[in-house]
Amino acid sequence: MQGVCPVCKKNRGRNVYSHLFSVHNYTKEEIQQIKETNRLIRAEKHECKICGLCLTSRSKLLEHKFKRHKEAYRQKETRIQCPLCNYRVENHRDIVNHVETTHACSSGVYVVENAEFIDRTSFESWKQRLQEKYGIEWTIWSERSCPTRMVTQFRCSKTPPSPLYFDKQGKPILQKATRVCTAFMKVVERQDGLAVEFCRSHCGHRRDSQTSSNEFPAVSDASTSGLCFTLDEASFPESASNNFASDALQEEEHSQDIDNSMASPDEEIVALPHLLGGDLLECLLKRANEAAGIKEECS
Repeated sequence: MQGVCPVCKKNRGRNVYSHLFSVHNYTKEEIQQIKETNRLIRAEKHECKICGLCLTSRSKLLEHKFKRHKEAYRQKETRIQCPLCNYRVENHRDIVNHVETTHACSSGVYVVENAEFIDRTSFESWKQRLQEKYGIEWTIWSERSCPTRMVTQFRCSKTPPSPLYFDKQGKPILQKATRVCTAFMKVVERQDGLAVEFCRSHCGHRRDSQTSSNEFPAVSDASTSGLCFTLDEASFPESASNNFASDALQEEEHSQDIDNSMASPDEEIVALPHLLGGDLLECLLKRANEAAGIKEECS
């Protein structure tokens, strides 16, 4: 521990080196050697995983990553993915703008709105009305706080499932990005009130019967050359629904090819696409049997 005297084991803080010199009769060369050892210990805790450079503090490590490895550093932060394609970004706002400009059949349906409230009581009342009117079941995605504010991220609980990937031993592989519905809410709470950023329009999953169809605007899937659909199975004929399911599977196969090309040579990746109407537990058990050498196919 920094500041602790190696002889008497007492915490001397910043005066530890003068304490060693005056009390324990350490020479300047011995003190310099201790300083160098402590510096190396600190550096080991803040090593850049990209280039191997050791920094003396976490703040300097973050500054180094941002300046020297900005693109790689930003790519690691892309935690969320478009529900309709492989586009990845850092925040929900960019997902909404992407769906609006790339997939929406008409403009102005996927928009980010803002609201302000003087206290939490009025905010909770408004959030409850929003949930009941538009069928949004909010779930907390993240929370972080500091002395001046608290930031809470909500997302739609019906976030589209991501494809499941397994290695050759049958162990699941964690994904760096999660497919998300466009409906979200970001709440910044300060002493003088709450600021809310939100989108009420859904995309990427079938709507519940109590949810207004207006909150599922039509979108155009790039793989279907302009086919417009709402993600409500009853809103289009059976043939169109089957085409959409087929296109979704093709999209996941394309995503699998990309992920396989990025895997290490000794790592075999097995992908399970979205299980449309299948039994997830049964398929996982069958996949585990395959990994153990028992030949059995998922239905």
